[in-house]
Amino acid sequence: MSSAIPQDIVQTAKETIFNDKLRSFSVFFGIGEEDSYSLTFGSLWNRFTNNIMYFYLNYVLMALVIMVITLFATMINPAKIIMLVALGVAWFFVMRNGSFELCDGKINITQKQTTTVMIIITAVVAFFIVKVVFFVSIGSSLLLAFIHAVVRDASRHYNTGDALVNENEFTNVGGVENNPV
Repeated sequence: MSSAIPQDIVQTAKETIFNDKLRSFSVFFGIGEEDSYSLTFGSLWNRFTNNIMYFYLNYVLMALVIMVITLFATMINPAKIIMLVALGVAWFFVMRNGSFELCDGKINITQKQTTTVMIIITAVVAFFIVKVVFFVSIGSSLLLAFIHAVVRDASRHYNTGDALVNENEFTNVGGVENNPV
């Protein structure tokens, strides 16, 4: 299937999304920097908006990691494991047998109909299994991203990648001009 996708489109998408957008671990956490975290109330909104624009891919990655960890932590529940095994067995029989005849051949159910029913059942079961994981992980990810965006002073990195700039220079991130302090 991947051969059907033109590779130049994939490469362009990778470069557009990931090129200098995923910040390094040390830049994200301010490792090795003096005063990388502070809470100055005068510039909170500018810092928040600039950090959201600058670290957005890191925030998405953080949300995915939290979701995976939460998913694994909640899958330890035996009832959920039994539901997933039962769902897997049902899918096995649907894919292996395909169509079914009921009432001595009077009712014929095609493979398309059984697959449609199984998709609906899977979606309902997945919703009930994963809904807590989804809300917990998204909620905690949003809270952590908000706290990071408010207290992390990364103004020296804006528009410069991971290189430091003179703190007296004006920067422009996302159309917002500010003078980093």
